[in-house]
Amino acid sequence: SDTGSTTATISGKVAWEKMLSKQTMQGYYIGGELGRSHLQGAFTGSQDHYGVSAGGYIVHALQEDLFFDAFASLGIGRNDLAISNGTLELESEYRTKTATLGAALTGVIGQGGFEILPELSFAYGKTFIGDIGFTGAAYGLVDNTLSLDAGDISIATVMFRPDFRIPLDDRPMADSLAIFSFAPRLICEQVKVGGVSEDNCGGGAELGVKSNASDGLSAATIKVVVDRVGTSTRSGFQFQLEHRF
Repeated sequence: SDTGSTTATISGKVAWEKMLSKQTMQGYYIGGELGRSHLQGAFTGSQDHYGVSAGGYIVHALQEDLFFDAFASLGIGRNDLAISNGTLELESEYRTKTATLGAALTGVIGQGGFEILPELSFAYGKTFIGDIGFTGAAYGLVDNTLSLDAGDISIATVMFRPDFRIPLDDRPMADSLAIFSFAPRLICEQVKVGGVSEDNCGGGAELGVKSNASDGLSAATIKVVVDRVGTSTRSGFQFQLEHRF
């Protein structure tokens, strides 16, 4: 909200899961995504992103109401960037490589007609950009030798979020076909760009509704997220479809 920039992304994943034991599940996936950003600020313009990724995860029940999960993934992407400040127009096509990993500890507290899932999580991601070549145009002149060493960007996040889940029908939580969720969030993050880091803390909240098919194979989730971290306000809307084959 500081600049008015927005990003829309559509992504899809196919995952395979298997039980290693009664307490442990392992999964891995492949996926792809398309994204478009409208950029505002000193330079305005747009960026299109195309990416593919692969990763794995594990979920382990430490006890009946306490779970540990962890994940890791790798991805590559192509970016088409076009920006202008009214005088100088810049265009670029560049590729990125991204690595992410994380872990979480989640509890389940039953409270009669609803559940509370307190979660403490950590996530780390690093994107390697390197040299970006630009074609610049100004005052009728064109220069395709411009370049910028963008280096890499990393983000480390620690978050605590108690997730309150309430069934919207008369069924027990495990069998409910419609579930409302509300999750306040406390967040601390470190963003490092080119060796310079910035630390901020803040908070926010999630509101969501999940609809489950009666056969248990399909689900749809709508979620709204708003966070205030440091001086930055971030808001997002997510729509997710899931089907088990």
